[in-house]
Amino acid sequence: MTIIISTQNHLICQGGINKFIIDYSSKLSKHQFITRDNPRLPHKINGDVNILKILKKINPSEVHIHSVLDSTRYHGLINLFKMNKFKVVYYCHSLINEEIEHSDEKNIYHQEKLLGQEELFEKADKVIFFNNWQRNECIKKYPYITTKSIVKYHTTDKTFSKKIKTDKINILYVGRLSLEKGILDLVNAYVQIENTQTNLMIIGALPGDSILPQIIQSLKGTNYNIINWKNSKKELEKYYNLASLVVLPSHYDSFNMVGIESLKHGIPLLVSDIPVFKEIYSKKENVHQFKSKSSSDLSKKLKIFLNKLN
Repeated sequence: MTIIISTQNHLICQGGINKFIIDYSSKLSKHQFITRDNPRLPHKINGDVNILKILKKINPSEVHIHSVLDSTRYHGLINLFKMNKFKVVYYCHSLINEEIEHSDEKNIYHQEKLLGQEELFEKADKVIFFNNWQRNECIKKYPYITTKSIVKYHTTDKTFSKKIKTDKINILYVGRLSLEKGILDLVNAYVQIENTQTNLMIIGALPGDSILPQIIQSLKGTNYNIINWKNSKKELEKYYNLASLVVLPSHYDSFNMVGIESLKHGIPLLVSDIPVFKEIYSKKENVHQFKSKSSSDLSKKLKIFLNKLN
């Protein structure tokens, strides 16, 4: 039995990295998925159940853990797993030092997260990366990872429904509404194309995002939709099927299910030229690149793509 522990809630666990981990783990053995409604409670699930008690009762062969930009949620917890002889597999979603490098805010919490991730690297029995670039960057700083780490590229075996015909050219963005994801680069580039036959569809986290008002203000006078990403899988599928182009404008990234799912749909991709995207997408058909953090270059590439469709 494999136990998969996520710091995210059940709704988010239905897709993205969680779906990949579930699919990959299920090929290894039977599995159960444990999520935390309140991830700030360091050793608890649903507020009052001790993770260790659950694991001792099930006695799994492996414990698979991952952290999405927040390794502090496992800080110290891995010691409990190791003390009780549980084999631990750590899925490295992203490198905290890369997050710090691209952040506009330097704070103590960043250092806490870095220490948490270093502990996971040191004490996990196995570390799974999603690309070679990040694994190699990590090995430079933590050479001991070399012998216990592997790379697993994300894929999807899902069969997608047929595309929906539409009069407009729909440009689709799916992901967090945050600066490092390049959403403002996309918004600024979209405003520059001045094409009334296009529509920008943004699917992202809406409540509590300080960047959202800036996005809305910038898009005034253009055709756009902003949809909360907590839609059902069926609704997300609908937006994929409406899309003429999917844009991945990230300043840094490691795991991007959106790109893989888009290609499975037969949708062209326009991606930033960050090292990870170059590694994953450069040899794939229907993928085009633009200069990272450059809304002008992105706008230029969008215009080229739109001219081909018109």
